[in-house]
Amino acid sequence: MLKVSEIDKDRLEILSNSILLEYLKHGINIRDTDYKDNCLYKDFEELSDQEDIEKYLRKVSNHFYLIKSLADIKSINIEHYDYYLRRLWVKNNNGNIYGEKFEIDLYGRLIESNIKFKRTDPPKADFEITEFAEPVFIECVSCLIESDKKSDKKAINRIINDKNKNDYNKPNTVLLLNLTRLTFRSLKPLLNEGNISEETKLHLLDAKRVKPILQQAILNSFFGSIISVHISYPNYTPQWFIQRVDNINISNSLKEFLNKFNTPNSIRKSYYPEN
Repeated sequence: MLKVSEIDKDRLEILSNSILLEYLKHGINIRDTDYKDNCLYKDFEELSDQEDIEKYLRKVSNHFYLIKSLADIKSINIEHYDYYLRRLWVKNNNGNIYGEKFEIDLYGRLIESNIKFKRTDPPKADFEITEFAEPVFIECVSCLIESDKKSDKKAINRIINDKNKNDYNKPNTVLLLNLTRLTFRSLKPLLNEGNISEETKLHLLDAKRVKPILQQAILNSFFGSIISVHISYPNYTPQWFIQRVDNINISNSLKEFLNKFNTPNSIRKSYYPEN
């Protein structure tokens, strides 16, 4: 393997510092929060080869796009921006930071898509799309790793069953499930097999494992569609690998929206902060 040069280490340290400065532009001293991603404080002497660099860059990409989405949200709605800042950096967030980051990522994607939408409050779903014949709603939720390591099927069905109890469980609402952490935990032992990319393996295995669970769950739900999302970072750009299952009663407007907004590989626009 190629060794990491001192120049590489210096560049990575500059990159890490640029992220810290970007957070400071939003009034966030990330060192004083519970969100202390190890990659920002890494001892770069520990990086030994090109593979270590690749892993590092994937991690910092997560920060870049979180910052980009926050900046975009701030540009259109300062109240929502302040809300997410409070939610992200609250102490003892019980791991729900992953749910907040997923919702912020979705918000950023909707802004980039130029679709007409608005952020809504309970008892409505999270987002309302307003440019079709009838309103379309998105409810998003992240599946955390259970401490008792329940099966994936039980964990996914528990979330869907909880969401089914809400008034927004209707044919014009899509339930968006972020299964990224669950997927990595379950599939990580399989990633060293074969010569295809990590993203391809995750996508193919997820299709085989998760889609049948969604196909069964939709039969007992009024949601117009249920979509699972696995977020990965090929080329250091967040990419959604999705499994979509539509209800037979899905509204025409929801189907039109999903066909326009969702693709099998939904990728954010490339972004890196300026120094």
